[in-house]
This record gives sequence, C-alpha cells and structure tokens, in this order.
Amino acid sequence: MFGGKKRKEARRQAEWDAKEALKTGLERSDPNVLLIVATENLVVSLYQHKVKIRSLAKSSLLTTGLVGEKEIWLNQVTAVQLREPSKLGLGYIQFVYAGSQEKKGGTWDAISDENSVVFGAHKLTEFIKLKNEIERLMIESRSRQHGSQSQRENVAHSAKPSVADELLKYSQLRDQGAISAKEFDQIKKRLLKT
Repeated sequence: MFGGKKRKEARRQAEWDAKEALKTGLERSDPNVLLIVATENLVVSLYQHKVKIRSLAKSSLLTTGLVGEKEIWLNQVTAVQLREPSKLGLGYIQFVYAGSQEKKGGTWDAISDENSVVFGAHKLTEFIKLKNEIERLMIESRSRQHGSQSQRENVAHSAKPSVADELLKYSQLRDQGAISAKEFDQIKKRLLKT
C-alpha cells in the first residue's frame, strides 16, 4: 500500500511537471498549435499538417521509445489507432504511416514504440479528442487534394477547342492550300458528328 501512494505522488508530480513544461514550452507560444495533450512523459502537439511528439524526460527509454522529439506529417499517416485503457489502466494512440513499423503486441509494445503514446485512463477523453481532430484534418486534406485534382481535370477538358474553333482552323488551312476541299469536308463531317 505504501508503494502505491509513492507511485501516485510520483505520477502527480510528473503530471504537474508536464503541465509546467506546457506553460513554458514552445508549444504554448506557437499560434500554429491546434491542440496539445500531455502525459507524464510526453507532449503531443497537433498542427494543421503534422503531429509533434516531444519527450519531457531527459532519458525516457524505460517508459517510451522516444527521446527528444518526432514530427509525423498527416499526409503520410495511413491510420491512427486508439486503444482504450486496459485493466492495467494504460491505453495508447499509435500513428501508422508508410515506412513505420506497426506494433501489434498491445500496450507493452506501444511503450517502446516511438510512434505510439501511452496514456492513463484519466487522459482517455483528451486522446479521443486528439484522434478525432487528426482524422478530421486528414479527411479535409484529402478532400482538398481530390478537389484540386478535379479542378485540374475540368480545366484540361475546358481547354479543348470548340467545334466552331476547329472548323475555323481547318477552313483557314483549306484556304491556305494546306489541305484539300475533300479533306476539309471529311474533317467537317467528323467534327459535326461529335
């Protein structure tokens, strides 16, 4: 029982330290940050086009696979997986993207995975919000990309000359002697059929 109290106090102290780091850290002063979620060891900052995971500990190899910071670009993310806390009281969010090593061993593998953030049950709501916001940004980004592709296709289709323009061009070629009257009539029939 005594050990449990010490662990709770240590966790509270770590959370307080994380919150203090947020207040004084670069994330708070950066107007481009949309959402910040902190655990005992990590700060996850969501930007319009990326997620930044920053370790708060000088050496956190025992509690997470990340030391320092990592940026994951949202246009490269193929999945965001959220595992709700288990009986042990730990859950995690995992970012999967091309080239990353997706770990499927549950919470214990997530602890050592630099693309995952492990959190306690008390942080579940914040991480659900983070996941939903990331998925919203990913959908918006993909729909913008799809929309701009459709616009390019429409411009390409509208760039085709009209039948009248084509007839004018070929009549000028006929008048200049570049094509015969018979060739012009064949082209004219073909253009008028379309």
